[in-house]
Amino acid sequence: MKRLFASPDLFMPAANPIRMPRQPPARRGSMLLEVIVSAGMLGTLLVTINQTLVQLQRQTRFADRQFVARQTLENLLEEFTHRSWSELNGPSVDKLTLPEWAQAKLPAARLVGEVAEESDPVPAKRITLWLGWQNGPGVKQKPCALTTWVYQPLELAP
Repeated sequence: MKRLFASPDLFMPAANPIRMPRQPPARRGSMLLEVIVSAGMLGTLLVTINQTLVQLQRQTRFADRQFVARQTLENLLEEFTHRSWSELNGPSVDKLTLPEWAQAKLPAARLVGEVAEESDPVPAKRITLWLGWQNGPGVKQKPCALTTWVYQPLELAP
């Protein structure tokens, strides 16, 4: 005959404690190893993210300085070319100065200009401005250059 009731051992937990099965010896300490490996991977990830953010900041600063340099050159060249034909010469281009806002954005900025007279095919003056600066201590940036030609007005033509 089959028993329909549970055995008396199930109703006596104090007398029969439940035991956890033992893990094989190869798994002991593996949790600690997994935590250490995870911490190493997290550290590597954080270092990589930090380096990426630093490079992004450098590139943003570089692009900002390039933009400021180009805008400054465009403004100075436009201002200079609105002078009369006789005032477009080397000594007057040497008197050009950088605005304060550009000097603040471009460390150790240096502005150099040149006026060259050309006569072929028509009388003209080629005006070139270079603007260089330092990106860091001892790291000079390749200068930005902008060139334009101003043609002699018809009333002054020979």
